[in-house]
Amino acid sequence: MGNFYAVPADNRDLNYDKYFIDGDTKRATIEEFNSDNTRRLNLEETKAKIASLEYIQNELTGKSNLV
Repeated sequence: MGNFYAVPADNRDLNYDKYFIDGDTKRATIEEFNSDNTRRLNLEETKAKIASLEYIQNELTGKSNLV
């Protein structure tokens, strides 16, 4: 058969029940954060937010952004 290395099977019980059945029920009711459940910025608010960034301020004033 030749020389080879045999990797034994992982026969442990993974016990997923503690995550899917017995888990934290409050966590299942938490709504995820996404673009449909948050306030979206309009164009002017987006421009103001971008203009407030240090990187953009440095670019506009000619300062170096190199670390």
